[in-house]
Amino acid sequence: AVNGPFCEKNLRLLFTLLRNAHAWEPTVRSNIIIAVGDLAFRFPNAVEPWTEHIYGTRASRTSLHDPCAEVRRDALLVLTHLILNDMMKVKGYISEMVLLLEDPELPISNLARLFVHELARKPGNPVYNLLPDLLSRLSTDAEVTPAMFRRIMTLLLSKVDKDKQAESLTDRLLSRFSGVDVPQQWRDIAFCLANLPMSEKSLRKMQEAFKSFKHTLHDDEVAESFMAACAKGKKVAKGESKAVRDVAEALEKLIKEQRMELEEELEEEGMQASEEATPTGDEEETTETLEEQEEGQLEEGREPARVTVEGSENQAPSTAKARVGPAAAKQTSDAHEKTKDSKAANSRGKKRASTLS
Repeated sequence: AVNGPFCEKNLRLLFTLLRNAHAWEPTVRSNIIIAVGDLAFRFPNAVEPWTEHIYGTRASRTSLHDPCAEVRRDALLVLTHLILNDMMKVKGYISEMVLLLEDPELPISNLARLFVHELARKPGNPVYNLLPDLLSRLSTDAEVTPAMFRRIMTLLLSKVDKDKQAESLTDRLLSRFSGVDVPQQWRDIAFCLANLPMSEKSLRKMQEAFKSFKHTLHDDEVAESFMAACAKGKKVAKGESKAVRDVAEALEKLIKEQRMELEEELEEEGMQASEEATPTGDEEETTETLEEQEEGQLEEGREPARVTVEGSENQAPSTAKARVGPAAAKQTSDAHEKTKDSKAANSRGKKRASTLS
C-alpha cells in the first residue's frame, strides 16, 4: 500500500510523467490523471501544492487541455469528484473547468454545466464567491471571445439568486470601473451588472457610483447594458413599491444626459479638427494675389515671372521656389494649363481662317 512518505517522495516523478504524457497513448494519460485523483483523495495535504498541474496548462496540453476528448472528460470527472467532496480547495484554477462549458464535445460541456449546478448547491454558494475572480480571468483571457464570455457568465450569474449576494456583487463590480481603461473590460463588467438580480439597493448603488463609470458611457454596449439594468429594475417594480421604479428612472435619466454631453463634446472636437484643416486667410490672399499677377502677365503676352525667396537673388531661377501652400501651387498649374489650351485654340482658329480665305 502507498503511504504518506512514499507519496510525497514520488509525487514529483508522477507529475513529471503527467506533464510529458502527451507523447503517450490517451489511455495512459487518463490512467495517470485517475491515479493522481486517488492520491489527492488519500493524501490531500501532500498533493495540494501540485494543484495547478492537476488542472493542466495550455502550454503542456495536459489534463483539461488535452487534445483527446476522453482524457479531458476523465480529468473533469476527477476534479469534480475532488471539489464537490471537499478534497480539494476551490481556487482560481477553476476557470479552466468553467471554460469546458464551451467545449466542442457536447458530453464534456454537459458535464461542466452539471459541475457548476452542483457547486452552486453547496452551502454558501461557492459560485458567488468565485465570480469576481472568474470575471477577471475570463475578461483578460485572449482566447475567450466576447460571445464565449457572455454565454459562460450568463450561466454563472444565474446561480446568484439572493438579493444580498447580488447587492454585494454590484458594489464590487462597480468599484472595478475606476481601475480599468480597456473598453472590452468595461463591456464585460457592465454585462455582468445587467445580468444580476435587480433591487432598489442595487440600483441605488449604481446611482451613487455614477461618477466611477460615467466616462465609459460613450461606448454603445456599456450604455445598453446599463439601460437594460434600469429596464429590469422597472420591470421588478411593477409588483413592488414605487421607490424601485423611481430610482431606475432617475438612473436612466442620468445615463441619457451623460450620453448627450459626450456626443456634444465629440461634435465640438470634430468641428475644431475641421477648422484646423481649413486654410488660413493669409494663404487664401497669397493664392489670389499670385493668380491675379499671372493672369495680367499672360494677357500682356509675357511669361509669368518666377517668384524668388527673399535672400536668394543670386540663386538660379530654377532653384528658387515660392513660399506658397500646396493649394496655390495647384491653382497656378491649372492656370498654365488653361493658357496653353487657349493658345492652342487660337492657333487652330487662325489656320482654319487662312484655309477658308
